[in-house]
Amino acid sequence: IMNPTYCKNSIIMLDSVTGTQMNSFIITTEDGKVLVMDGGFAQDADNLIGWLKRVTGEEIPHVDGWFLSHPHLDHITCLNHIMETRPHDLTVDALYYNFPSLQYVYEFGAARVECLCSPSPEFNRALNNNVYNNASCVLLLTLGGKKTIFLGDAGVEEGQKMLAMYAGTGKLKADYVQ
Repeated sequence: IMNPTYCKNSIIMLDSVTGTQMNSFIITTEDGKVLVMDGGFAQDADNLIGWLKRVTGEEIPHVDGWFLSHPHLDHITCLNHIMETRPHDLTVDALYYNFPSLQYVYEFGAARVECLCSPSPEFNRALNNNVYNNASCVLLLTLGGKKTIFLGDAGVEEGQKMLAMYAGTGKLKADYVQ
């Protein structure tokens, strides 16, 4: 049973325990689904699992979907650390990264996650700098009637690509942007 303090369509941005930048979000839906965006560094694992326990009210928290934006250490090593050293501390139904098509939409109860931009080999080969950040999966979360765009670390070049792709569509209109 979810902790009622966190169960109503919440997005929780976690602090880094290392004092450096990182990306870690827990998303809860009104119908009990739990999502994680990135997770942070390996050192952030205890904090993330602690928050998941608080949010879910479970000793072994369950995550319905875990999304990774791109392969930088401050985004993915928390998950790597958990899976390598303490895989029994939580359960994860599905892991998502690198959507080959922009048609990917995932429904998690009251939450809808849509891929707006995914790494493109052609696009990234043309770049001379900021290649990892421009390999970010950009996701649009619709939750409780609000829209949030998760950018990962999308660089200027990926931003320009998305502006050109969605010009005049209103697709990038959001209530919140990470």
